[in-house]
Amino acid sequence: MSMLEHTLKSDVTARRLGVITETGRRRWFSKDDKARIVEETLVPGAVVSEIAAGDTG
Repeated sequence: MSMLEHTLKSDVTARRLGVITETGRRRWFSKDDKARIVEETLVPGAVVSEIAAGDTG
């Protein structure tokens, strides 16, 4: 049985699938930008992953 067949027949259900669409280049932020981003994460109820996704540099 191939790995693909094993994966397709598995009882495990994928709950989340991420598709990588970027080239993998690192983003560079100024010190002011970094400070602002950190401050946003300190707000009660802030979701870090949402803040990170919204910052395009």
